[in-house]
Amino acid sequence: MAIELGPRHLRGVVVDQQVDALRVVASFCEPRPDLPKAEVAAWMKTVFDRHGVPRNACILAVPRDEVVVKRLHLTTPRADELPEMVDLALRDDLHFGEDLPVIDFLVDHDTNESTNLLAAALPVSSLKRGRERMVSTGRPIAAMSLRLLGVRNLAGDIHGATTVCIDASGDDLEITLLAGRDVTVTRSASISSESDDRIESVVREVRRTWLSWQVEAEGPDVDRIMVFGSSEVADAVMTLMAELSSVKIEHVTSRSGIADSEQHPDLCWPLLGLIMGARSGDALIDFLNPRQPPDLAARRRQMALGVIAVLIILFGAIWTIGNVRTAGLRSKLAELETQRARLEPAWLRHHRDRYRLTHLDLWTGVHPDWVGSISVLIDRLEPVGSVVLDEVSGSLNYGGVDAPRNASSSEWTVDASTSLVLKVEAASRELGESFRQTWVQDSQWSVGTSGADTEDGQRLPFGLTIELILAEDDTVGNQPEAVSE
Repeated sequence: MAIELGPRHLRGVVVDQQVDALRVVASFCEPRPDLPKAEVAAWMKTVFDRHGVPRNACILAVPRDEVVVKRLHLTTPRADELPEMVDLALRDDLHFGEDLPVIDFLVDHDTNESTNLLAAALPVSSLKRGRERMVSTGRPIAAMSLRLLGVRNLAGDIHGATTVCIDASGDDLEITLLAGRDVTVTRSASISSESDDRIESVVREVRRTWLSWQVEAEGPDVDRIMVFGSSEVADAVMTLMAELSSVKIEHVTSRSGIADSEQHPDLCWPLLGLIMGARSGDALIDFLNPRQPPDLAARRRQMALGVIAVLIILFGAIWTIGNVRTAGLRSKLAELETQRARLEPAWLRHHRDRYRLTHLDLWTGVHPDWVGSISVLIDRLEPVGSVVLDEVSGSLNYGGVDAPRNASSSEWTVDASTSLVLKVEAASRELGESFRQTWVQDSQWSVGTSGADTEDGQRLPFGLTIELILAEDDTVGNQPEAVSE
């Protein structure tokens, strides 16, 4: 189906695909009431529902007076250069103010050095407004093209004949000159909406256009004239052209490829032309999907995206392998934790017993060498008879095992010392001092006195008392082997 919303009427046509032709199942032309813009879509939906327009995608036709159309001759045969060149060539003729244009083009023919084409520009606001209205009615747009291209599809001659197309079926008059199927000249003129005045204004504009072409030095040699519109308008135009020229003139009321039906699409033939062109796969100007310049950075972007994809896959593989290995390590850790919980009490009990054994070995390993000390004492009673040992007493001062909390067992020590108290009588004070001096000179012993020297010995006249303390901890036997922590 194809729809056109003009300034004064809403037109539409719906066709059904037959075996070898299209059959018109609905055709309408409804006057457009004076409504706020926000209510136009609701009114359109009401009209569509009343005429049984299906909720399918449609072609939206754009009148000539809403677009800027220009023929261009570009000195390039390369299709990839055309979008940017058309954009530059057409922007000088645009008068859309701040509204951005949507530009598309249709190539007529090209050579090895140049390209001839038809370019058109539509304001973006018109595109958005038309799309939003059709979506609101439940009939989205499949394509948005020029109304005059529907005329071209119906009247264009594949053999190259020059045709003047007078389209008076719309709200405004559109006159298009075709060279074969190529649009060479197109113009739009406002005509009255009243029936009588409408015919008069159409005749006036057709006369003006025809006469202007005749006075041009390079005016076209017209082969035929085709009129689109109501029979009243067509009769008036045909009468006029019969006076001005002998060119063959035809009122389009039927066409090959369109089956007969009860519907009479006199005011919708350009819309049927757009549908026929879309069905046959002809190229058309489509503002909904304009031709774009090639993306020169697409290759680099694809390569970059490929590298990113490879990196994502690589990191994903690393992450997956890492997760698998992490899961394995966690499983092993759980097994070790279980084993540790099972073995730790026995391990602690074992080391506790070893610490106890070390402590006992240190405790019981204190063995003072009393015999050796007495032997040294006897050897120093010189000269014989001059010094007499009256009494000797020995004591072991034991403070226990010193085992700090944070120290290893090799650092444990035994707090123990050995002391001897000697009571000696000497023949003279000098001999007594000499005996004491022998102990002072011995670095293993610390010498002190436990009482004052006297001169009332029982055997020898001079008595003295000497207290000896073993300077180093020689009282402790061999240290036990240290327990590893």
